[in-house]
Parts: sequence; C-alpha cells; structure tokens
Amino acid sequence: MPRASVLMYAAATAVALTLPFAGPVVAAEPGGSLTINGTTYNDPRPGCYPSNAPNALVVNNTGVDAYVYADPHCRDLKELQVVAPGASGYVSGGQGVHII
Repeated sequence: MPRASVLMYAAATAVALTLPFAGPVVAAEPGGSLTINGTTYNDPRPGCYPSNAPNALVVNNTGVDAYVYADPHCRDLKELQVVAPGASGYVSGGQGVHII
C-alpha cells in the first residue's frame, strides 16, 4: 500500500474513533405531576388525559410541555394552547391534555 494511502487510512480511523457515540433517541418520562381540573397525575406517562369538563385548568409540574386540545382524546390537528413546564393555564374549550 502506498505511504499516502496508509496515512489517509490512519487519519480516517483516528477521526472515526474520536466521534461521539450517537445511540438511539429515547423519549424521557416527564416526571413531576400534571393536574387537570383538580385531578392530579403523579409521574404521568406520555399520553392524553381528559379534562372531564368543557374547559381545562392545567397545572403542569412536569418537565415537558402540556398540549391542550378541544378533543378529549387529543386527536385535533392543532392544540388550543401549550402549557409550559412549571406553568399553569385555564383553557376555554380544553377537553384533552397531551404530554409527550
């Protein structure tokens, strides 16, 4: 093998060995609590939670956004409002709250 090829192979191997390992991306559990109209879900799993009322008072003490939908099954194309982690909000017409 010519010397230039050996040097290029060695350089490429060195670069490949120094690149950070990128494993599969796994969604983190939100943790904390999610309260909707007085019902508290501790350590809620990702999914949709019904408000059981025509409006939603959401207290988001998780580490992720809470998306409030007019559909109690969170199947709308667009959320009515997003309640950020550590925030709360009253959403008129909010019947489903989805966390990822």
